[in-house]
Parts: sequence; C-alpha cells; structure tokens
Amino acid sequence: MKLQAKNIEVPKKTLKRWQKVVDIMASLLDVPAALIMKVEAPYIKVLLSSQNQANPYLAGEKEEMDGLYCEHVIKTGKKLEIANALKDRRWQDNPDLDLGMIAYHGRPVYWPDEQIFGTICILDKEENEFSEEVDSLVLSFKELIESNLEIIYIQKKMENLKNKFFTTLYSIGDGVITTDLQGKITMINAAAEKMTGWKFKEAAEKDLTEVFKIRSADNGNIVENPVNKVLEQGKTVGLANDTTLISKNGNTLQIADTAAPIKDDKGEMKGVILVFSDVTSEYEYKNELLKSRNLINSTLDSLSAHICVLNVNGEITYANKSWYDFLEENNFEQKKLTEGNNFIDNFQIALEKKDGVSQNFIDGVKSVISGDREKFTMEISRDSTEEKNYYFVRTTSLCNFDDDFKNCGAVIAIENITERKSAENRLIKEKEWLKSIFDSGIDSMVRVDNKHRIIDVNDRFEEVFKYKLEEIKGLNLDEVMDQGKSNTADKELTCNFLEGKEVHAESTRYDKYGNPIQCLVRGIPVIADGEFLGGFAIYIDITERKEKEKKITHMSFHDRLTGLYNRLYLEEAFERFNTGRQLPISIIMFDLNGLKIINDSYGHKVGDQMLIKAAHVFKESFRQEDIISRWGGDEFVILLPKTTKEEAEQIYQRFKEVEIEIEVGKNEYIPVSIAGGISTKYKLDNDIYNVLQKAEDKMYKNKLLKKQSGQNKMVKSMLTTLQEKSQESDLHAQRMEKLALLLGEKLGLSIDEQNRLSLLTTLHDIGKITIPESILQKPTKLSPKEWEIIKKHPGIGFRLCSAIEDFSHIAYDVFSHHENWDGNGYPRAIKGKQIPLLARILAIVDSYDVMRNGRPYKKALSKKVALVEIEKNAGTQFDPELASKFVEMMREKNDLNF
Repeated sequence: MKLQAKNIEVPKKTLKRWQKVVDIMASLLDVPAALIMKVEAPYIKVLLSSQNQANPYLAGEKEEMDGLYCEHVIKTGKKLEIANALKDRRWQDNPDLDLGMIAYHGRPVYWPDEQIFGTICILDKEENEFSEEVDSLVLSFKELIESNLEIIYIQKKMENLKNKFFTTLYSIGDGVITTDLQGKITMINAAAEKMTGWKFKEAAEKDLTEVFKIRSADNGNIVENPVNKVLEQGKTVGLANDTTLISKNGNTLQIADTAAPIKDDKGEMKGVILVFSDVTSEYEYKNELLKSRNLINSTLDSLSAHICVLNVNGEITYANKSWYDFLEENNFEQKKLTEGNNFIDNFQIALEKKDGVSQNFIDGVKSVISGDREKFTMEISRDSTEEKNYYFVRTTSLCNFDDDFKNCGAVIAIENITERKSAENRLIKEKEWLKSIFDSGIDSMVRVDNKHRIIDVNDRFEEVFKYKLEEIKGLNLDEVMDQGKSNTADKELTCNFLEGKEVHAESTRYDKYGNPIQCLVRGIPVIADGEFLGGFAIYIDITERKEKEKKITHMSFHDRLTGLYNRLYLEEAFERFNTGRQLPISIIMFDLNGLKIINDSYGHKVGDQMLIKAAHVFKESFRQEDIISRWGGDEFVILLPKTTKEEAEQIYQRFKEVEIEIEVGKNEYIPVSIAGGISTKYKLDNDIYNVLQKAEDKMYKNKLLKKQSGQNKMVKSMLTTLQEKSQESDLHAQRMEKLALLLGEKLGLSIDEQNRLSLLTTLHDIGKITIPESILQKPTKLSPKEWEIIKKHPGIGFRLCSAIEDFSHIAYDVFSHHENWDGNGYPRAIKGKQIPLLARILAIVDSYDVMRNGRPYKKALSKKVALVEIEKNAGTQFDPELASKFVEMMREKNDLNF
C-alpha cells in the first residue's frame, strides 16, 4: 500500500520547534495570532498557536471548513493576503471575524508527495497592509516546515520499506534461508521451517549443510550444497531438475532452488540467500500425465469422433480410424490430409454463401498451435456433394503438450451435429416463446396473437389489474386497458408493435375498477423466419418509483431542516414571477438575531430548533400565495406577488416586535428576536435582485438597531436561568463584585479596569448555562467525567462573550479565571503572569466567597480559616503577591463580615 502522508504523525520534538516558529512570528510581526493549521477533512485543526495573550485561537481546536481564510488557501494552493475583510463582501460570513480577526496573511504547506498538510498564517485585529518583509518571513518559515515534513516523510518511507522487506521474506510461500560468509544460518522463514523440519531457534548458527541436505534423483547421492558454490564463485547458481530435499525427520520433497549472494551498498558480499520451492505435486503429476498419455493414445482409435494431431508446423502426426472414414465420406482424399501432410495448407471446406468462415476456422487452429488460446470451437455448415443439403459439423481444437508441458501443436476433433441442428430448427419457435416468458415473467404480462388479441395473462397481471383470463381472453388488449378513457392505451405503440418493433414507454393504465396505475409499458414481438407471430405486453409497476421521483423533486426545491422552499426554488420563482401581471412584487428579508450565540452556547441542535420554530411562525402568518423560503443560514426571504409596498409594510408590522423563545433545557428558555427589511418592485425593467439587495440592506440596518438590546436580553435571561439551576445566588455575585473592587482599588486599578472587573464578576460563570442542573447542584463529590464537563465552561463562556461586542473585552478573562499560578489549572494550564490580571483577582475572591458560604457538599469556613487557606495556596493556586494584599486588606477591614 502506498504511503499516505496525511496518516503520518509529526514528532513531538518537531512540534516544539514549530511552536517556537509561531511564537517568533507573532513577536517579530507584532500580530495577535500566528498559527500552523492542519487539514483533518472535513475539519481544519489549530495544530499550533502562538502563546501570546491576545491570541484567541487554541491549539487542538477543530472547525468545519466553512468560509475560513485558511480554507481558501487550501483550495487554491496559493498565498492569501487580506488587509481588511470588513471591506470585502466575500468575507462577511467568515467565522474569524467573530474573533475580531480582520486581516490575514497565509500560505499553503505541503508534504513532499504534494498532499496538502495545512497552512501557516498570521492574523491581525487591525487593518494590515502586509509588507514584503512579512511575506518573506512567512515564506521562510513555510519552507522550514516543509523541509521538516520532507525529512519525516523520507524516514517513514524507509521504515516501511525495511519492515515490508523482512515481512515479505518471512511470509512468502517459497522457503528462504540466509547465511553468513562462513555458511552459518542467519535466518529461516516459515515455509523453510515447514519443508526442512528445522525451527530457526535450533538451526541458528548451524552450518547450512546440516539443515539443507539434498541428493540427485539420478543416483540418489548427496550433492554439493548450492550455497557453497555461491561462496566460492560469488554469483547466482541453481540446482539441477528433480533434486530431492531430505528433511530433519527423513521425509523427502522434490524441490527447485536458487542461491544468490547478498551484497552491501559497496558491492561486497556479506552472505548468501537460498530460495527453494516444493515441486513434489508437479513432479508426481508429470509422471502420471506420461502414463495417461499412453493410455489416451491407445483409445483414440476406438472413438467415433474424427481426430487428428498436429505439430507446431501444422503437420498431421497422428489420425484415428474415424478420421480416415471422414475423409473418404467427404471426398477429401485428394487434399492429402493424412499423416505427414500439412493440415493448415490442405484443409478446405466448400461453403455456400458463408465467405470467410473457412479462413476463420484455419485462423482459430493457428491460434491454438501458437499457444495464443487453449481451445477453439466453431460450427461449420457445408454443401454435401451427394445430397445437396446443409451438413453441420462442430470442430474443437485443443492445445497439445509435450512431456515438459510445452505447447507442441494441437488436437483437432470434428463431430457430425447435423441431426442436432435439425432438432434445434424444429424447436426454435418454442424457444423464442420460452425466452420471452422467462425474461419478463416477474412483471404483469399479457400474451397476444398477431391481431393483438389476448391469449394468456400471468398471475402478476391478474393480481395488479384484477382481471381473470376468462373475462378478457380473445379481446383486443387496447380495448381492455383503455377502460373507456381517451387513447390511454396509446394506439401508436400498438401500431409499432404489430409491425414487429419492440416498444417501451411510460404511461398510465387502469385496472378493472378504473384505478390508475403508473406503468413502464414494454412490447416484445416474437418473430420466426421473418413472420410476426404475436408477442408479449409487459406492464412494470413504477408507482413507487414515481413517488420517489416526486419526493426527490420536493427535496431539490425545499430546505431539508425547515421544510420551506430553498434558495434554488426562490431564484426560479424570481424568473417565473418577473412578469407584468405579477407587479407590484414585494420582498421581505428576515434575520434571526442571536443564532451564533445559541449555536456556540447550546450547540447546533438547539440552533436548528430556533430555525424550525421561526419557519413555523412564517408559515402560520403569511398568505397561501406568498413564497416563503430559507435564503441561507439565519436568513429568510418572503416573495409577495401582486403586493404593494404599503400592503407589505402592514404584513411586516406583525413581525417587527416578534420574539421567539427557544427551549434550551428543561424549563429553560432563551428569547431570540427577528429583524427584517422590505422592498418593492413596480417596474418590469427593475432587476429583481436589486429589490432583494435593498430589502437586505434595510434588514441589516434593523438588525444593528436590535442587535445590542437583543443580545443583552439574551444574556440576562441566561444569567437568570443559571442562578435558578445552580447554587450561584445573586448575593454571591454581589459579594464577589464588592471584594473584587476593594482589592482592585487597593492595587490601584484604573476606572476602566475596575469596570471590566465588575462585569467579569457577573459573567465569569456564564459558560455553566449549558451544564446540566444535576451536576451543578450535586450534593456529593463530582465524578471524573462530571469534572470534565464542568471544566468546559470557561471555553463556552469565552465563545459567548467573544460573540457579543459589549462583552468581548472580558472574553479572555472569562476564559482564564480557573487557571492556577503554578500552571495546574484549566483549560490551558498557563501559569504566572501569563494569566490575565483580572482573572487572577477573580480567582482569589471567588475561592474566598465559596469557602465563606460553602457548597451543598462542603461546609462554610470562618473568615480566619478562609484567609489562612488563601495564604496556604498562594504561589500554587493564587498569585502570591495578590493573595498577600487580599489577606492584608481583609484583616484590616474588621467591619467587613464577608
């Protein structure tokens, strides 16, 4: 199997070197993110990510390739450079924009076999006209990585070749033994062990002559081992035929073998390899064949078939008695077709209106003699000189082999089959009927005569069309299948059928009670000696297939998730409705605010429910003649024919303040708002897509107005739900905020940092919204599996805050609030001042408040004991400097009974 580069793992040492590459790139180019991406179709994976604070990408994360910058690089195989994606409509749906990355520079990275490995890229949150120096640096690192990949690929390939070589030697069917230059055994494969009776463990280091004993079939004497000849002569040697191998237990085998030198790269001999095979069965078969040949030759004369044997020159070397009878009977004596004469030159058959048949026969015999084919059979008719009637013979030519199984000519056998051919002619009409019946009998079938009158029907016909043969026998088939309808039986098909033409068409037929049946109608005529005898009408029920075709058509024009029309159908509707009688035409475009937040927080399954519910609202509210479609993603387009702008606006007002509540858990609901825009076409020459664009522009303006309030309302709803399903009360958040701000004030934080800290205390655990209530309120210690679920909440919180502009500035702090000073935290296990300052502050006040107020599975501690715990964990869990200032502050404030 060919080595697939995509299946090769990059060594950890190489990954460490590459990590330095992305860190250097991010530092030298002063960008938030430098990445090495790896294709794992249909995903792309962040293989390595620069370890700087502003970088939102995490090593190990995967994402479907759906509009990403890197996807373009992989598909085109070319460098991609984008100074500002916000100014380019092609990138407006790029998921990287959700992380604020608007500038991109990336190149493809390939394995040496030209398979794509991934990309190397840098991203910036600000507009960036990447310079030539940037391009040169990225190219240099790309070439460095591809050089590493080439080394990894070559090493893996050499390893595979080495393993394959030794595996093949051991597993092949032939026996293999290798020796060193002294003739000592170094390897015996499985086949050699079986044939010699020696296991490798007992034969290792023994002299080959002890294990591989052979003797000549001529005199039975032990002969010189071929390995010795190789050691003496330095070249490949082989044994004579019919050599016998004597195994360890005294058994014998007929073998054929070869011995060859094993040489190193410099051509110096390092040992010998002996390869031998068991030919005992072939040897025995050859002896039996010789005995059989003598028996066959003695019986050929007693056969009635006309037989002669040819050599490779086409000369007759033997002919049986029946052959000479054949020559005399057909006046062939003058053709000299007796032993010693050339068959090819002298054999001719007088043919009547069958030019070329004789030559075809001779050519077939030649192909057998030459060994191109083993057998050639041909039927020939000739005009008898006495009876002037056709005379049929079947000739069979077989390869003839000599004692060494080499082709040495051919055996010709000629058989008189005149009587059989006569019988075949008598039965040909009956066979035609049987063939038609057997070929088509599994479907509804009617047998008709040459006047199209019904002769017989099969069981399937009676089952489908409800007629018994007695009711319709002798009637015209079209009259029966019409059932009073106008030409439903298709008279044109019948005319073609009666002319002896095979016909087929899709049509509707009716049963005895007038029920329609979708059928594939086939007419198979039966013709003998050029005469039309009648035929079969076959009706294949395709009702189920038609239903499937209808379903496929429905699927091609409908959105699979919502059941609404899809974009393809709407675009076709634009063409159909773009007529004067449909004017004015109005278009409303809707967008669901918050779909990305729902998908990132609760998963795409909940997001799908949001889309389904919105579709239901649309279907319930619009008119039957309106075309409701899912345009793509979270966008819906409604086409309203014969609708003025004023009428459309009245309809639109129903949705202006519509909000949808999505159930995200048991008794958990999240509000989602709808934004829309409307535009109307009054003139025929106004491009319908311009109308759609105007509706989209208005929709986006409306979306921007509703976005902030809708998102804040959604987050507020999430926080309320979180308080209800967990032990995190509103008082906990208030106490944390007060403690955090007191510590922030003591540390001299700016007003902006204190505001961020306040928001962080409120939103730090927002990611727990997707964690089951049973885990959040579990009164006993969590299991390892439950802890793994809990540890996902910082990442969920990070994605949710990143998706909302008002909260994006604390997303990194939310992501890091469970990291430990010594690097033993989660989710990234960063340490020290790699952890953002506000996250380090939050870790202290959160832990302190939990200790003071307890949990269902843990008792509350006194203020004194809690502060001692903070001091004890300073330098491991907590920033030691911040922990010291917090303890100092709390001990100073005796009036603060938190």
